[in-house]
Amino acid sequence: MIRTFVAIEMPPAVRDSIGTLEVELRSLPVRVSWVRPGNIHLTLKFLGEIDSAQVELISDALTRVGARTPSFTLSVETLGFFPNGRRPRVVWVGIREPNGDLERLAKAVEKELSPLGFQKEKRGFSPHLTFGRIRDGRNCDQIVEAVRKIHFEPQHVLVREMVFMKSTLTSRGSIYEPLKRIAFTKTN
Repeated sequence: MIRTFVAIEMPPAVRDSIGTLEVELRSLPVRVSWVRPGNIHLTLKFLGEIDSAQVELISDALTRVGARTPSFTLSVETLGFFPNGRRPRVVWVGIREPNGDLERLAKAVEKELSPLGFQKEKRGFSPHLTFGRIRDGRNCDQIVEAVRKIHFEPQHVLVREMVFMKSTLTSRGSIYEPLKRIAFTKTN
C-alpha cells in the first residue's frame, strides 16, 4: 500500500517566499508543524492509501484529464487559517484563479477517479497551500495577529501539469516522490 495524492507543484520562487514567511513566524511561542518549503503544493485530490496495482489505472485516468486540460495561470496571494482566525488549525496561502480553470481541473480529476472507487469530496474545493499546522491552541492569537500584518506579494504561476504523487511519512516529515507527471496538452 502506498499513500498518494494529486497535486500542482509550486515553482521555487513561490516556495522560497513561503519559506521566508515560515522563518518570520517560527519565533512566535506557538506550536506549529511547518511544511518544508520544498513540499509545498496545491492538492487537487488526496487519494490516501492505494494498492500499488492501482497506480497504472490512476495514471491513465489522470492522463485523460491532462489531454482535455489547457494550461492556465493562477495567482498565489493572501494568507489565512482553517477553520478560521478564532480557532486556527492550519496556516495557508490562498490561491486565486478567476477563470474557473482550476476548479474545472479539480472536478475533472474527481469525475475521472470516481469510477475507480475514490469518493467525491463533500466539501467544496478551496485551493490553498498549507504551510503550517497548529498543534495546540495556546498563544494562537499571536500567530493570527502576525499573519494579518504580513503583506504577501501576489505571485503568478503558469500551470502546465499536475503530478500524481507518492507520500512517505517519516519522523522528519513527509517525503514526496512523483509517480507520474501529467502534462496539459489541450491548447486554449
